[in-house]
Amino acid sequence: MRPLEALFVGALILSLGLRWARPRNRQVTSTLLAMVGIMAALHVVFDGVRWEMIPAYGMAVAAAWILARDLQRATGAKAGESSRWAAVPSAGQRAVSGVAFLVAGVAAVVIPAWLFPRIILPEPDGLYWVGRLDIAWTDSARQARPVPVSIWYPAEAPNGRTLRYHPQAGALASGFARGTPLPGFTFRNLAAARTHSTAAPRFSIREGRSPLVVASHPVGGTRTGGTALFEQLASHGYVVASVGHAGSAAEDRAEPAGRAAEIEHRTADLRFVLDRLLRLPLGDAADTLATHVRADRIALIGRGEGAVAAAEVAAEDSRVTAVAAIAPDSFAAVARRGVRRPFLVFTVGSATPSLDDALRYGGTEVHLEGATAQSLSDLALLGKPIVGILGIESGDAAADIHAAVTALSLRFLDQYLKERREQTEVDLPSRVRLRVIPHAPRAN
Repeated sequence: MRPLEALFVGALILSLGLRWARPRNRQVTSTLLAMVGIMAALHVVFDGVRWEMIPAYGMAVAAAWILARDLQRATGAKAGESSRWAAVPSAGQRAVSGVAFLVAGVAAVVIPAWLFPRIILPEPDGLYWVGRLDIAWTDSARQARPVPVSIWYPAEAPNGRTLRYHPQAGALASGFARGTPLPGFTFRNLAAARTHSTAAPRFSIREGRSPLVVASHPVGGTRTGGTALFEQLASHGYVVASVGHAGSAAEDRAEPAGRAAEIEHRTADLRFVLDRLLRLPLGDAADTLATHVRADRIALIGRGEGAVAAAEVAAEDSRVTAVAAIAPDSFAAVARRGVRRPFLVFTVGSATPSLDDALRYGGTEVHLEGATAQSLSDLALLGKPIVGILGIESGDAAADIHAAVTALSLRFLDQYLKERREQTEVDLPSRVRLRVIPHAPRAN
């Protein structure tokens, strides 16, 4: 429950508690009614109306009606009773009303917190604050294809209030709901979650130029879908550009035209964004990064279909230094001939088709034994009721799986983009089951 929501519910509990616990007077009743109205207004203005708060809204309506009735009775009281009137509930009435009030109060607090817990993204532990830019580019060479990009980077200090998980929370929630039995507002706890990034703060120059990481999300995902990972990387000195792929992201309302076409669009999107970032300045908000990005230290990272596209680009683009693929379901034609870059692959479930071919020149496989591809989605962080309805299953907790992937990805990028090759301990959640499988280069 958010702070203003907690204050709103607290005001309701205090108002109804005082109303039934002792005799009332006009001044106290007016103050309580005003307090409920003010807290309700603050909640609606700053948090917005949320369906999880329906029990609390019902309490607010009941409290306003009861307190308003009290004021009417005070106005009609006899001489000498204007400040305190005789119609005080009996002990029995107060006991019955108190039980009803207690049940309503518990429902207003417990139901939203248990069924739909607030999504809290892990706080980055790097040296830097995190900034974010949301940019809309257009690839004119491909029929004016829109390519939205969100960029996280190391900042010197925060710049105002932290940003929401996605710039268009309502559209994102509706997109997540497509194909599920749940309404769009069910997903607003994730879509409207607060991050640890602020909008366009000053870039930190303590480490000089930063390595660049370009990310690709899976089908049905969004460019902000790896926010926890991206913020962690940015706090450790990386610039992370996450690409939104039109036709597959939840905020876009078209279906992909087929796997081959989907991968082709994604690889073209990745190359387009990479070209743009290496041609700064461009005359837009991304010019904040113009003198801060290292063109000789570039990694690609992706999940699901995004992992397939990242491996495909890395296999043939000489600008790419390293690549990390999270839960690819297979590999495309170019990657199957082998990826000649430092290569980290996270696998789940049974054997990944063509994995050995992609790793013919060596690499590292991390097999997440207690994870599924669905548990790597941010939707798996929404809590048991929604996760169960969506059929997302995993042997290990989704939050622990995400933390392990983040820690190992950071260590891999430090090794090859910052050339920190010394062996260091990786802080992994103790409950995550995984196996690290080195793949040595093999003769053709």
